[in-house]
Amino acid sequence: MLALVVPLRATGGDTVPGRYGAAVFACRGGFDLREVDWIAAAAAAGHRPYYVLLAKDGALVSMYGPAPALLGAPFLESLDPGTMLSDRDLAARARLGAALSVGLAIALLAGALCARIAARYATLLALAVGASFAGAGTLGQAPWQQTALLVPLTAAIATIAWARWREGVLLVATPALLVVAFFVRPAASLLLLALGATWVLAWRDCKREKRDKRDKRDPAWLAGAAALAIVLALPQAAWSVQHWGRLLPTGQLTSTAASMSDGRVFELRPVAVATALAGLLASPARGALLFAPLLLVALWAAIRSGDRPARILAAGVVAHFVLIAVWRDWWGGLTFGPRLLAEALWVAPWMLARAWPIEGRGARAVLAASAVVTAAVGLLGALRYDAAWDIRRDPDQHHEALWDLRDSPLAAAVRGEHASAIDAPSGPYAYCLARALERPSRR
Repeated sequence: MLALVVPLRATGGDTVPGRYGAAVFACRGGFDLREVDWIAAAAAAGHRPYYVLLAKDGALVSMYGPAPALLGAPFLESLDPGTMLSDRDLAARARLGAALSVGLAIALLAGALCARIAARYATLLALAVGASFAGAGTLGQAPWQQTALLVPLTAAIATIAWARWREGVLLVATPALLVVAFFVRPAASLLLLALGATWVLAWRDCKREKRDKRDKRDPAWLAGAAALAIVLALPQAAWSVQHWGRLLPTGQLTSTAASMSDGRVFELRPVAVATALAGLLASPARGALLFAPLLLVALWAAIRSGDRPARILAAGVVAHFVLIAVWRDWWGGLTFGPRLLAEALWVAPWMLARAWPIEGRGARAVLAASAVVTAAVGLLGALRYDAAWDIRRDPDQHHEALWDLRDSPLAAAVRGEHASAIDAPSGPYAYCLARALERPSRR
């Protein structure tokens, strides 16, 4: 219910560009954006949208790969050929597909947590993440890379959590799920690698238990796991080779590099990396401390625990932080919260479950408060976020706006004000700006 109801209030911004949501659906799973008339016209005029790449075969394809379109295609199957829909109607169908993905991820995460902690705590933690900036209010708005990532990511966590069910049969599916997640969202590679390491530990534990029973099925099970991973990887790898001429889905990396004046997408200077890490942790516009303190509390609990998988996952989260920090646009464009850290927040409850129980009244109070704040801030953004506040001083052009509380979308949502843009960019966000500013002022 949370996943379906919250996105009914459409927002704007880089995370949920309505035009992109409409475009991927108009392709109906065909993935060639030439089927969308206004994209084809724009490309012919030399103004191809920023998320559209020219493939080797002349097709126009999404730089995000086929996963978002595949996620949304079933929600167009009821339409007859030639049906005309408005952009808003297409966006509504996009939100339905994305919200169901978030809802399924919430259910999978809650089921995984139940393997180690009480059902009531598992449900509350899963709902806190689902209500956060990384859940229904943001990723539930449109089919995007991270939205398509949620189901294989949480399903992989669930298979590891229930490793002992039927002597480890679920572990056969874990590598395949991680491979699918990697092709959907390569930026999450370090986090997925950490999950893969915990899968190896879970497999060894099951093997040690079965050794006493003289079970000789392990080679066959490992072969089955490898075969399943290859089968699920082949379609995505073939798509990348066909359209981009490379095995890995690096379309977004290529597109971003082309938009940079010097062609560099990574910033390795120590001062720049330290600034980005500080921004991801505590800046008014993108700081996890303000938008999702549950992530930092889970990281703290996992590091302090004596559980080896929890510490491995904590290392993966830290590595993901660093990877995003060296990305030159670490703030993630126009968005509510540190959107590029969204996948790490979905792993956080599993780290907490591994580190359970949380000892001490003070520690439990901090955990409860962090979960409440994470959910409350996410719902605030879902109900009151206005893209015009991000565009008031475009953070892509004015980095200082990321550190100014007056330009924080969180502060604007608390005040409930509607602000006109100061220097509205004419680039890829112009459409989002128009959608945001057409709502009446709430002053």
